[in-house]
Amino acid sequence: MTSVAWIPKQREYERESLESAIEAQIQDEADHPLYRSEQEIAQEEERKLQLKKQTSVAQIISSSSSSSSSSSSSLSSASHDPLGAAADDELDPLSAALAEESRTPVMYGGSYVSSSSSSSSSNNPKVRLDDSFVPWSAKKPEILAKYKTSDRVTITVAFLDDAERKPNAPVDKVKERLEELNEIDDQEKQKIVVSQAEYLQQIETMHTDLLQAWNNDLRVKSLKIAIQGSKLLCDVSVIKFYPSKFVLITEILDTFGRLVFDRLRGRSVRYDNVSSVPIFLPENFRPADVTQIARETCRNWFFKIASIRELIPRIFIEIALLPCYKFIGESDFESIIIRISQTLRGIGDPLVAAYARAYLARKGMEVTPEFNRYLVEMLFDHMQTMKALKNDKKLSNLAGQNGMSLSEYYDLFSPAIEWIMQCVAYQAPIKLFETILNKYKEDPNPYVLDYIISSFPPNFVAQHALVLCTLISDSDSTILSVARLYKSLALNLVLSNPPKEDRESIFQTFLGSVTQFQKPDEYINTIEIFTEYPLKNCKRENIDFMLGDIVSHVTVDFAYESCQLQLQSVIQKILSYNYTFAELFVMKNFMTIVDLFRGETQIQVNKALLENFVRSESETKDTVLINYIFEVGKIVHDSINALSFLDEIRQIARLVTEFIRKVNYDRDFEKQLAFYGDCRRAFNNLDMVKKILVVNTIRLAAQTHKIVKGNLQRRSASFVRACVAFCFITIPSMDDLFSRLYLYQLAGQVALFCGCIPQAEALFKSSIALLQEVPSMQEVDGHISSTDDPLFDVVASLSSQLIVVPGNPQHGPFYLIRPLIQVLQEHSWESGSIVRSKVMLKVVQLLCAQYQKAYVYHVPGIEANDVLYAADPDFTNEISEMLSELFDSIMQNISDLKSINDASIKRKIGPLCLDVIDVIVTNFEITPELRDIVKKLRNEAVVQSSDPNHMARIDRHVSRVAEASR
Repeated sequence: MTSVAWIPKQREYERESLESAIEAQIQDEADHPLYRSEQEIAQEEERKLQLKKQTSVAQIISSSSSSSSSSSSSLSSASHDPLGAAADDELDPLSAALAEESRTPVMYGGSYVSSSSSSSSSNNPKVRLDDSFVPWSAKKPEILAKYKTSDRVTITVAFLDDAERKPNAPVDKVKERLEELNEIDDQEKQKIVVSQAEYLQQIETMHTDLLQAWNNDLRVKSLKIAIQGSKLLCDVSVIKFYPSKFVLITEILDTFGRLVFDRLRGRSVRYDNVSSVPIFLPENFRPADVTQIARETCRNWFFKIASIRELIPRIFIEIALLPCYKFIGESDFESIIIRISQTLRGIGDPLVAAYARAYLARKGMEVTPEFNRYLVEMLFDHMQTMKALKNDKKLSNLAGQNGMSLSEYYDLFSPAIEWIMQCVAYQAPIKLFETILNKYKEDPNPYVLDYIISSFPPNFVAQHALVLCTLISDSDSTILSVARLYKSLALNLVLSNPPKEDRESIFQTFLGSVTQFQKPDEYINTIEIFTEYPLKNCKRENIDFMLGDIVSHVTVDFAYESCQLQLQSVIQKILSYNYTFAELFVMKNFMTIVDLFRGETQIQVNKALLENFVRSESETKDTVLINYIFEVGKIVHDSINALSFLDEIRQIARLVTEFIRKVNYDRDFEKQLAFYGDCRRAFNNLDMVKKILVVNTIRLAAQTHKIVKGNLQRRSASFVRACVAFCFITIPSMDDLFSRLYLYQLAGQVALFCGCIPQAEALFKSSIALLQEVPSMQEVDGHISSTDDPLFDVVASLSSQLIVVPGNPQHGPFYLIRPLIQVLQEHSWESGSIVRSKVMLKVVQLLCAQYQKAYVYHVPGIEANDVLYAADPDFTNEISEMLSELFDSIMQNISDLKSINDASIKRKIGPLCLDVIDVIVTNFEITPELRDIVKKLRNEAVVQSSDPNHMARIDRHVSRVAEASR
């Protein structure tokens, strides 16, 4: 193709732009998804006509076949109309399925019961505990984890191996069952001593045996197992393990109670007289709905319980079966529960009595949560018992007998009293809170006070905060730490605001008491929770005062080194409120605390400070503030190492770049540039930061040019050159190759715009030289991909900029274009890639644009090659030579692609040929030689099955150009 004369034609850009806009508008209308041609509209009308005819025939046939019976027709219509049938039903299919499921019998415990009765707590419509009530199941893991023992525990195991007797003759069943229950007394002597782990295994075995015996219809044995488990609750020999033992044993009792309840429901099933369909008890059944056999069975169960000799097992079993009283009468649970609660006064051991009350409170909340009279009475009974034992000095004796301190002994009561207090406080009025508080004053017990504060609603506590502060200060710290009480109070004060007139007094009283703590850990743990109170209710001066108090405590003996996490929490809570960084910065104690952090917490706190500045501050030029945040950012930046995650690096880079964006010295551009230089030196590990520094520096140069209105004087020109030099030095230090390429071009474009031609040439030259380093493949976010597409975008952008770059007086007009062509030809392209030819076409368009007598655009004040080399034959001849070289390379690339035996690569040839035709027809005078080349390329595109729409557009374009040239 060396004999072909590649002579670009002179373009009329304004006319071509107008024609292209009109053609694009027409094409957009044709490509619209709702656009239809006249032929398509006619075909659609014809189809509608045919469908209408077919429908008319079908209606005639249907009317003749259904005229005999209008009623049967309507029934048939309803049966074949799923939408109509669904509308006539009262229930939708999903509701019907759920209703059917609720009527399906479920096998449980050997009896058929409704699936809706799987839980005994669902039999009462009043049981509606909201999310504020912490269920017992959530407390069990904590109790089991806290109350452990290394001592050995006693357990009775003889009943586990008891074989069932098979009666050979009729016997008195009542007498026989009473004898079986009495056998338990004889088995008391059969005990073993086991470790805690073995004890837990025996309890699990007992639970399994209970279920197995029940499923085998061995009701008496099931009751015996439940009674034996209840007897274990009488044993307080290993007192430290008692709370955990209570949790395990009551699980067995709960299972037993649920089995009995479900069996009674199963025996209340009635059958329809006509269809014999089982009718189960409704969820909220009444005693009148219960069958006589179920009622008698229920009475028999309570008769069995009444025959238990010992008090504690009898009480626990009756409590477990408390929901079953509904099968007997009108569910007068209130009187029953009060009777049982009064019976509990007969239990001698205070620990056993406390947990028995807790169990009654738990079961009572299941059946009647709105009734709390017995709960208050049980709480007062416990408080009265502890007061009497304390006055007689028996509490100290009990604790000493078990090798415990008085504080440890009180702690054993915590799970029980905490649960009772929660039940008392549930939806309680404030008068009850005040009543219990007054009762506490008669006999102060720090544990009771702690559960009063933690169980009742925060607004009750906040209203009486001053009184509670006094009670806490007067409490016995040898039994319970005052710090724990103040932490509970602080949590409530954070959750609910006290009256406005008390807020300042509460702050002074609370902080005045807490500041007397001698142990740094108690002090800082309490203040950590209390920090939110002054943030919500006090002035900024109060917060600063509190921070000063913190500093005075944690700096003693370097206590802050062990309080890093708590101090971090205090700072983060302060930062989470609506304080700007400038407001925090003026607090003299805030920055003092920040300086106390070390290691990882220092990094996290400084990162939080940086986030707060980025989030709350607008642009600033405060030098002191900027310098401080600069140091903060440097600490965060220096935490990056080889083990840092990519997401962490991105987060830090984002924070630093946002900080840089917020620093604005207005018209003091030199100070701004100096700040960017400091940032480049301090944050040299972050490409994102370097990128924003380069972009902002380029913006400084552009703003300078705008301010002086293009009339750069000595000082302004020197500053612009300094900005360009900053970019020229910064860009090579970045790791990302394509970011460097784009920034080189952006900086070169602005340098040329500002009249810095030598600097622009250097930047464009560096960009071209950097193209040599572009690999054929790159890794992006862990994925390997080709660099062909990004390289094409870079070359396309560079080509558009080189149009207006003037030639070099020493090296000629193509000082930059020839190296670009050489680099592209020597680049290691991916096998089967068409991008090589596409980037060559971009350079072809660049040369055709430079061939014009008047370029499509210019840089103001810069004479381009259309002025410098106007009517120079050597200039145009050299363009033709380079065009010939480029087209030789393009045609060679097409030939190489055709030789590759790969269908996916061959499919690329057609679009490439059409692109070449488009460039030739648009930019060159069509000579006979070029016409032949275009014809060959089109034939090749047809052979490779190119896109028909693209082919049609190219054909129209060629025809229009051919007509215009005639």
